[in-house]
Amino acid sequence: QLRYFVTQYTADIEELKKQNASLTVERNTLKTTVDSVSAKASEYEKQNAELSTIVKAAAALKTGSVSITPIRIRNSGKETDVIRASTAKKLRINFTVATNSIAEKGMHDIYIRVIDPSGNLIVSDNGGMFVADDDEMQYTYKTAVEFSNDGKVYTVDWSNPGSFSKGTYTVVLYADG
Repeated sequence: QLRYFVTQYTADIEELKKQNASLTVERNTLKTTVDSVSAKASEYEKQNAELSTIVKAAAALKTGSVSITPIRIRNSGKETDVIRASTAKKLRINFTVATNSIAEKGMHDIYIRVIDPSGNLIVSDNGGMFVADDDEMQYTYKTAVEFSNDGKVYTVDWSNPGSFSKGTYTVVLYADG
């Protein structure tokens, strides 16, 4: 009986060794597969982040055309175009937004920076900060426009709290970062 048990146990041990070797190979194969899948997942994650940045940049509003007109306000309240800085009281900014099927339709904030001839940003009482191109910047005026991807002309009037001095002014529009 003991010999029978020894033979039986020896056979069981051999069978378990075979199963152990098979399981070891299977485990090593699974480890390799998991490592390659993890590497692909991290690669896809990185690629997804890059594509998200590209899509975000593509979805940003871009101006089609911009025109800026200095405006004088007469005592009667009538507004007329002027060419002299001393008589101008506000700037009328007309712009179109280029067709963009990726951009989200709806309200978009427009940040306007007005820079005087000496290179200083004109800051109104209601001016604040915004983020563009990962930089925090100060704006002169903020408004919102309803974007519907139809080529509409938008008009923004900005009144200078001070007076305009002679020279060339720079107006920069920002939307969606």
